[in-house]
Amino acid sequence: MKTKRRVCLQAAAILFAGIWIYWPALHGAKLWDDNLTQFPHVNFNLAGLAKIWSGAVDFNYYPLKTTVQWFQWLMWGDDTLGCHLTNVGLHVLSSLLFWRLLARLGVRWAWFGGFLFAVHPLAVESVAWMSEIKNTLSLPLLLLAMIAFVSYDENRSAGKLLLSLLCFLAAMLCKTSVVMFPVVILLYCWWKRGRIGLADVCASAEFCVISLILGLVEIGFQQRVGMAGENLNVGGIFSRLAAAGLSVVFYLWKFLLPIGLMPAYPRWPVVHPSSAQFLPWLALGALVGWLWTKRKSWGRDALFGLGFFGVNLLPVLGLIPMAYLRISWVADHFVYLPMLGLAGLVAAGAGVLADRLTRLRRGLSAPLAAFAVIVLCTLCLASRRYAAIFRDSGALWSYELRQNPQAWIAHHNLANLYFSQPGQEANAIAQYEIALRLKPDLAEAHNNIALLLVRQPGQQANAIVHYEAALRFKPDYAEAHNNLALLLASQPGRQADAIAHYEAALRFKPDYAEAHNNLAVILASEPGRQADAIAHLEAALRIRPDYVNAHYNLGVLLAAQPGRQADAALQFRAALKFNPDYAPAKEALQQLQRNDR
Repeated sequence: MKTKRRVCLQAAAILFAGIWIYWPALHGAKLWDDNLTQFPHVNFNLAGLAKIWSGAVDFNYYPLKTTVQWFQWLMWGDDTLGCHLTNVGLHVLSSLLFWRLLARLGVRWAWFGGFLFAVHPLAVESVAWMSEIKNTLSLPLLLLAMIAFVSYDENRSAGKLLLSLLCFLAAMLCKTSVVMFPVVILLYCWWKRGRIGLADVCASAEFCVISLILGLVEIGFQQRVGMAGENLNVGGIFSRLAAAGLSVVFYLWKFLLPIGLMPAYPRWPVVHPSSAQFLPWLALGALVGWLWTKRKSWGRDALFGLGFFGVNLLPVLGLIPMAYLRISWVADHFVYLPMLGLAGLVAAGAGVLADRLTRLRRGLSAPLAAFAVIVLCTLCLASRRYAAIFRDSGALWSYELRQNPQAWIAHHNLANLYFSQPGQEANAIAQYEIALRLKPDLAEAHNNIALLLVRQPGQQANAIVHYEAALRFKPDYAEAHNNLALLLASQPGRQADAIAHYEAALRFKPDYAEAHNNLAVILASEPGRQADAIAHLEAALRIRPDYVNAHYNLGVLLAAQPGRQADAALQFRAALKFNPDYAPAKEALQQLQRNDR
């Protein structure tokens, strides 16, 4: 009974710490790529689910994660509290499962390891940033897979192996960075028995198949959608190797001394690496070599913990290019999973030290326990303070610029914040211009400056210059094609150019409902192009059935055709169904009714 009570109190401590740390961010606004607007147009039916699982509504192939976000939107809409609570709850669950896993592995201070992971500042970005649900959702599934595999390894139960396989598959469908789990399995088998047998390799085979298939799918998504042909400026293989070595040391240091954390770290200049930038690999190799000589004793535990850390870092070290590398080589959310190896290693080491101190003299372990409590309390305070900057974009990016004034992503995102605020157009343009000085090929900044210039009298020519710059750096930028076409369509004699840009937008983004609608408006004014205009409006409504303006425009076109008045009335009523206050549709419907009388 005493043991059960202690376990309950320890679990409650982890839960309380998690809630207390993230309380300042629980009502936080959307940040960066916290995109909830992708879900309203995904229908709540099997077709909507099929659209998610086909990969049509996300930049990565994480369909299980996206399905969870879809349900979140259906439950809470734009209210972010539920999303934040979900992330915190999943993080706490992972901490408890990690505690359970360490206990199964025989770690004496297993609870300390779970608590350390729960309160470590490196976890804050993944938990306080809503879109990182891919981290917080994939991790408990992966831990369940590992716990099930440990059970399988103990009694060779086929059911436990199947459970482990299903949990791993679910984790992969949340985030592909868990792809190294088959290697972790083999590492565990070596740690337990000192060798990897044929049975261990066979047991990991099914996991390897899942890793290979979904890993290749994700690489394809990154190249086709995430990077979309963008020049990431990551250099060749030697540049990426230098950056990878620096990244490993960076993460080790930040785990041991988590100060100076920031959402976007300065990007190291390694495109032309120096010899000194390869020294981390020599140091890491020497460390592993020394631990290997101790593998018959405590070195095996150290190799297991560091191996787990290193193996799970491999997918995010930049050896395979990914979109985030245009911002930085490192990010806190990349180390959310790998740092479990370090937290477990610290817990195991603390447990061994406590046992040795107790054997030397009763009561000697008390100072170690007191020191551990001080460390955990310090980390709690640091994490809570850091979590507070994730409450809104202004706090986040202002903090970033205090830490890293040359962060183009911070200037760009601060400009996006000003962009959405009335009367802040000048500040938005100023921030976009700073971002462009730091990163001249930032197509999104050119596009957004143009959108602001269009609103100002006499600035249309400058707006066209920026739209053209955006398309020069990113020729498949569908939104810029659409925006430029809108501007050109308003200028005499530029209708053909506008049509060409609308068609380019649809070539690069066939499900772009706004471009279909806008192209239809121009085609409707062209002699003999009314049928094409109707076809584009119907395409827009297939993509977005609640597109009010497209319903109205289609109604206007149908009303002008003999015998189509009833069809036109249906479109006007559909517009009013989605927006009862839409005056043009009311007036058009009333006019049809008067004509009928």
